[in-house]
Amino acid sequence: MKKFMAIGCGVLLLTVLFAGGQSPKVAAVGLTCDATGQVVMPAAVLTSAEVSAASSASAWLKAQTNPRNLAITASTITPATQYYANYTGAVSGTFALTGVSYPTISTTSILVDTPSTLADNYRGLVTGHLRTPLPSGPTTIQAYKFTDIDYYAPASASVANDGTWTLDLSAVPNNQAGAFHLGLIDDASTTQVGDKWPQPVIYSNLVVRSYAYTDANYLISEQPALANNTWSFPSSALGYKEFRLVDTTNGNVIADTAYSSGLIRSYKIAPGEPGYGTNFEDRSFVYDQAIALLAAIGTNDTAQARVLVNGLLTLQTTGGLHDGGFIFSAPQRGPDYGDAIYRTGAHSIATYALLSYVAHNPTDPSINILKVDAARAMQFLQSVFAPAGDTTGLYHGGFGRYDGNGVFVGGFTIPWSSTEHNIDTWHTLVLAASVLQNPAYIVKATSLQQAIATYLWNPSLNRFNQGYDAGAPDTSDALDVNSWGAIYAGAVGDSSGAAKLLLNMSNFAFTRPQASGYAPYVDALGYPGALPNVWFEGTFGAALGFLRNGQVDNYATTLQLALPAQHPDGAFSYATDYDATYEMTTSEAVASTAWYVLATTARTAIWNECIYTPPSATPIVTPIPPPTPTAQPPATPVKTTATPTTTTSAPAANNTVAISPTGVPSSSVVPPPVPLAAVDRPVEPAIAGGSATTKTEDASNLLVAAIKIGIGGLVGITAILGLVKVGVFSGPRRS
Repeated sequence: MKKFMAIGCGVLLLTVLFAGGQSPKVAAVGLTCDATGQVVMPAAVLTSAEVSAASSASAWLKAQTNPRNLAITASTITPATQYYANYTGAVSGTFALTGVSYPTISTTSILVDTPSTLADNYRGLVTGHLRTPLPSGPTTIQAYKFTDIDYYAPASASVANDGTWTLDLSAVPNNQAGAFHLGLIDDASTTQVGDKWPQPVIYSNLVVRSYAYTDANYLISEQPALANNTWSFPSSALGYKEFRLVDTTNGNVIADTAYSSGLIRSYKIAPGEPGYGTNFEDRSFVYDQAIALLAAIGTNDTAQARVLVNGLLTLQTTGGLHDGGFIFSAPQRGPDYGDAIYRTGAHSIATYALLSYVAHNPTDPSINILKVDAARAMQFLQSVFAPAGDTTGLYHGGFGRYDGNGVFVGGFTIPWSSTEHNIDTWHTLVLAASVLQNPAYIVKATSLQQAIATYLWNPSLNRFNQGYDAGAPDTSDALDVNSWGAIYAGAVGDSSGAAKLLLNMSNFAFTRPQASGYAPYVDALGYPGALPNVWFEGTFGAALGFLRNGQVDNYATTLQLALPAQHPDGAFSYATDYDATYEMTTSEAVASTAWYVLATTARTAIWNECIYTPPSATPIVTPIPPPTPTAQPPATPVKTTATPTTTTSAPAANNTVAISPTGVPSSSVVPPPVPLAAVDRPVEPAIAGGSATTKTEDASNLLVAAIKIGIGGLVGITAILGLVKVGVFSGPRRS
């Protein structure tokens, strides 16, 4: 069965990919949690090249918050003011040409010499001449009065052979209202020649276009570009406004401006790459928004963080059944037009980023409002909590999906629980306890920790399952389940479990021509036909996982071997190789680029909270021999069976105190961490490569939805869209 796994947030046990025959080092796993509830980061000095690369990556991320500028010149077009999405009135502005020039023309051949201004009530003589070339036959100047249309006025004059004319307006009745217009009439055919006077002087072959962006960009109006470099339209339309200066001879955009909503464009797609020229180029995914926000917070870029938190909040639902929930994605310039798709993992990480902003910016003028928004987001999490049933204590996948015809089904509830989603949620609960000063979230985190150990840990395979549904585990293996799982295991004090997860990540190690790192999945572990690949988002998450668990050498080597793949503009591709089967793209990606920052200059910005264990407790530190990178994934599928055993609850104790990430002790006394590998629980027979509970229906239906969004019928584009991840336990997009 084909599977789509969630890759977005992973810590890879990046196998020590030492070059030149250097022997790998044996590394121990052990996370130190201080009395403030923060990870004690091992000493790891970044090289000057890595610091510079992180700075370039941050600059690229900042540029992605600007809407795509299609202009091929440095010319500008500027609205008179910021026109908001709900405004539909008149719009106006100016433009300036730089590096390009156009001749000026008038579409009428009539020129008025005297008087200099022809007032509506003028009734004397008017003189003028015609532009050359002159008409070949006799012509007449005819006067009109314009109100709703042009009405004949009793005044006309023949044009002399030299093109001059004199028109007497004294016969026009004083009560004939309207502005004077003059037309040139061919005497032989009695038809009008050219446009009537007055006509503005315009630039030849240059127009101003007004657009409104809702679910896509719609052209509202077009007019010639005036030679006085101003423009105005009598009305606009609902949606985010955009104005362009366009060359009509070739369609080139000379100047472009668009309102920035604060959302970040998830990909920068080059010509020829899947999705180029479609609405997908303007798509913003809430996971990418959150990761970019965390990177800005971690590098102390307060101004950028403010922009990104504003954008993040445009994706939060206000009112209704899903109040407080962050939708999965939306157009960058149309955040009000994203479908009400909610995925627990993406929502949890978005909430985590919002909480982090609140914690780091206590003087923000909107801090009280932001706390309310964060509390609403935490309340939404309770709507995906399973209080009873096969996954009691876990959080299910979310709400909404697309049917086989690409029709959005908002009332659909996803029944399965993803390991990744629940790990994301645990971190968010712990952070919320501190930021919102609510110890109840620590109680919820402790309960979730027990449920994760009970339902999601697979003792036979010494790793997490991918998810759980209707009493059956999905035993497929995905990189992020291991890498993020290792960060989580260390955070709850289970260094033995972290060691096993880090060791298991060796299955995903690859060397490609561009770089060495980790793939999101492999052929033999539940993803048939998956190609060798290096997935940069996951690789940098792996690097952080190494560092969090004390493996400084592996951390440094991971960064060293991936850095050559950074693009000159500072970005990293989503992956080294395009994989149509599993929707891996080589386009520059926010997720990969932001994770490089999080792994280097902002490495305390994400999931740095942990549960402090007093010194009397004996830590478990398990040595791990570094795995050897392989050119191909294991050839034999994993098959395991296990005999169900009797569930035994771990004994309660009171020697572990949950401490807030900001150093404020929680008032709650919670049970000690439950070692993942030690939990005694029923184990269902595993299915090779995963179970029939994996939700492929949602994934396939999302392909249809992708086409609706404007991706085109490209095979494998679904996860590039970020929509595959919408309906399965785990996959190339973050959920």
